[in-house]
Amino acid sequence: MIQTGGNRLPDDCEDRTLETLGTVLPIYFVADESASMGPHVGEMNDALDELLAALHEQPFAASKARFSIIGFSDQARLYLPPADVRDLTALPQLTANSVTEYSAVFELLSVQIPYDVQRLKDEGYSVARP
Repeated sequence: MIQTGGNRLPDDCEDRTLETLGTVLPIYFVADESASMGPHVGEMNDALDELLAALHEQPFAASKARFSIIGFSDQARLYLPPADVRDLTALPQLTANSVTEYSAVFELLSVQIPYDVQRLKDEGYSVARP
């Protein structure tokens, strides 16, 4: 076991040992998946893949980001809860359907963000404001 400030960590924590109590930033990508976005949904998926590749090229930024994807049309869907970018090899693909209902996504965010912040704190992170 490795000791850091009174906390005991497994020996296999490797290079993430010092991050365990570091600060992370939850990032929420919220995508309109209504039918009107049909012509653009492929571009959104491509942009997400490019963003993931760019973050993989920035190890410090990637270590601090906890990336989440939410899609919405007539209902909101959590496709990816806040995840360590370094552990992601592919992202969920967005699809277009139904009508735009903004209230659905705002209701989800009003519940999801506080839940995610508390979960990250429970894991030992300090959380920067999303």
